[in-house]
This record gives sequence, C-alpha cells and structure tokens, in this order.
Amino acid sequence: MIDEHSIDIDNRKANNLLYLFMVIGVIPLLCILAVYYTNPDNLFLHTIATSTENIPSITSAYNPLMTKVMDIYCKTAPSLALILFILTFKTRKLIKKTNRNAVLRSCLLSPFVCAVFLYLLCFRNLELTTAGRPARLMTNNDATLLLFYIGLYLIIFFISYFTLFTPVTTFKLLKERQ
Repeated sequence: MIDEHSIDIDNRKANNLLYLFMVIGVIPLLCILAVYYTNPDNLFLHTIATSTENIPSITSAYNPLMTKVMDIYCKTAPSLALILFILTFKTRKLIKKTNRNAVLRSCLLSPFVCAVFLYLLCFRNLELTTAGRPARLMTNNDATLLLFYIGLYLIIFFISYFTLFTPVTTFKLLKERQ
C-alpha cells in the first residue's frame, strides 16, 4: 500500500515539473517581445503573422503584429500540456482523502466546461480594444499586453492539462470503487 508521504513526494515531483514547464512555456512570449522591441518590422514576425492570418486570434489594434504572433504561440499551449501530461502520468497520484462521488461528478462534467473555454480562447476572433474595460486597459502598452498573453497562455495550458488528466482521474476512481 502506498503511504501519504510517498504520494506527497510524487506529487511534489510532478508539481516541480509543472512549474518548469510553465516557465519554459512563457519564455517564447518574452522572446517575441524582445524581438519586436529590437526591430518592430522584423521579417520573421511578419512571416508568422501573414502565414497565419486566417487563423482566429485574440489581437489588439494597438499592436497587431506582436499580438497576432503571441496569440498564435498561445495556441501551442495544449501541445506543451500534452508533453507534461505524458511525463507526469505515472508520477501524479490521487489523494485518498477526497470525496469520490464529488470528484466523479466533476470529472464527468468538467471536460465539457473545459472544451467550451478552449473553444472560446483558441478558435474565436476577439479584438481587445473593443472588448470589456479590463481588456481595453491592458491594450494601452506592450508590457500589459505581455502580461495578458502570459495569462492567456497559462490558462490554456492549465485547462488543457486538466482536460487530459480528467479521464485518468475518473478511471482511477472508478477502478477503486469496484
């Protein structure tokens, strides 16, 4: 039988890997900002933006080039979440103190909620300058836009990771019930 201490150690290892992946995932956004600041007419950024112009994205009229490239990069968050899921699949353990019925209910309903959020964040067009007041305030400069896209990336990353981990959790809980 696995004791709680070993579960904590395994989950701590999985969480440390999660933190590392979060940092690795945010670094390219910082690189995009640095490239844009050094040369706002960078050919590489223009190439990415023009080759992906038909892909729905969350952009800002304040800085359409940088926000388009950052949004396209944010759409790669599910792939990084998949890699993390594969690496932590065996390491992450369930804590036995949870209410199984509540967790089962949430595991069965949460993929639908996550799918709606992923659809809204990845497959819809949105202009930030015409959005609600908090989004409009963030479009005033590049630093707040960077914070917005870091948050967007991490939200997509966590929702994707949670969506991938939910069937595993459900399976483990159903297996324990038998």
